[in-house]
Amino acid sequence: MPRAQTRAATRPSVLDDLPLWLATLTLMVAALLAGAAAAQEQKIIKSHGYSFYGDLTYPADFEHFDYVNPDAPKGGEISIPFVGTLDSMNPYSGKGRAHLFSIFGFESLLGEAPSGEPLPADVYGESYCLLCESLEYPEDKSWVTFHMRPEARFSDGTPVTAHDIVFSHNLLLDEGLKSYADAVRKRIPKVEALDDHTVKFYFADGISRRSLIETVGGVPAWPQHWFEETGNTLKDSWMDPPPGSGAYMVESVDLTKRIVLKRNPDYWGKDLPINRGRM
Repeated sequence: MPRAQTRAATRPSVLDDLPLWLATLTLMVAALLAGAAAAQEQKIIKSHGYSFYGDLTYPADFEHFDYVNPDAPKGGEISIPFVGTLDSMNPYSGKGRAHLFSIFGFESLLGEAPSGEPLPADVYGESYCLLCESLEYPEDKSWVTFHMRPEARFSDGTPVTAHDIVFSHNLLLDEGLKSYADAVRKRIPKVEALDDHTVKFYFADGISRRSLIETVGGVPAWPQHWFEETGNTLKDSWMDPPPGSGAYMVESVDLTKRIVLKRNPDYWGKDLPINRGRM
């Protein structure tokens, strides 16, 4: 047989390697499908609050916190002295001195005491829905979605929406303390409003996420429309602060003498279990 014909007869065919290619492709597809299945099988936790330690003390249908009197009388006045003078109603600017009363009007997705202290007072590491009515997150806590209460209102009557939450979160990053912004951006790379009453936060990989849900749940809710209409920024020393969604509103301010708060007669959340006996 001629030499050229011998070489042609012994040259390997592409078809000879086809079984190996098919096996490799099959393994790759199987791995991708297994990963997708594992992601789908991850349990999604739906709840009325969040606990740093896993379980909540109060059930979803709780009527009020155990330590409060649900029928506590409302009304009257209280005067609280303070020493020194003030020069701002904006404690978030990092400039000047603002009184604690200046934050009383602002609420968050997960409830806090008006002073910013953890709530409820009889447990540790637990937070319950206030502006939200429920939240959900996967077991690995790679994200959290808050479903907000459509009845929530700022004191000027406008709804509190997911867009306000996104705006407030980004406002703290863009105009708040740089140290806070740098830390948060590394841990919370993205937030989006899925609709008017649903907001989703995404958390970074390779970090502990145990405290991130309560962190984003504690961001004060500011009305986006107020900043757009007034031109104010978080860096300004407000004398006339934006309307909040909380039970109290600023009635008058004399920074050399007094700050007067009054109960909002139209407070949207006065009958919520988290507020009974407290507001």
